[in-house]
Amino acid sequence: MISTKSNFWEKLQPYKAESYLGDSLAPLVAVTILKLLDAKESTSMESIAVTAFKLFPDKFSMPQFSQYPDYMRTFTSVRMHLKEYVEGNMKKNSFILNGKGKIFAEKALEKIESGKSSSPKKDSKRKKNTRLIFAVPQTDGYKKFKESNFDEIKKFDICETLHCTTEASDEHLRSNLATLQHMATEIESNLSYKETAEQVLKYLTYIDDNWEMLIK
Repeated sequence: MISTKSNFWEKLQPYKAESYLGDSLAPLVAVTILKLLDAKESTSMESIAVTAFKLFPDKFSMPQFSQYPDYMRTFTSVRMHLKEYVEGNMKKNSFILNGKGKIFAEKALEKIESGKSSSPKKDSKRKKNTRLIFAVPQTDGYKKFKESNFDEIKKFDICETLHCTTEASDEHLRSNLATLQHMATEIESNLSYKETAEQVLKYLTYIDDNWEMLIK
């Protein structure tokens, strides 16, 4: 006989991305907890993270490894954004919806299943910003900076980081630098991206502080 637990995990199917992409993480995590409670499954942080990933993969996958769940996104939602609706703690590693939380989750689930998602523009912007910031550590200039090889950082390294050609105007380069700094600052508040965003900001600040020397 196949166990109930096995059935639950096997039957989990992802919702269509268009039905939730415009929504914030909090209602999606609330729906996830509701699903686990209804199925009488474990509501540990790990179970919530995996279930959220299975139901809403476009929201809860890791930026660089989309085949894996982003645990920190779930953790942040439960501990910071759902305080009003979720009870539990990490010591027992079990979380439940209170009365308000159940109503909140049921309304969110009804909206998702009706296909009436919020505008996806904000989420698309977040994904684009995250992708651009995570691309910075792959550039030669960033690698030289991390290894403290400052004398080896040349103009073409900076242009690569700023997504410009070496013929780009100073104004264009500065504009792209300011844009990347703003993007990094925006995603820094997300615990999943905090470390990378902080390191990228240090590199961008170095570029800003040494602009005349680097852009000769």
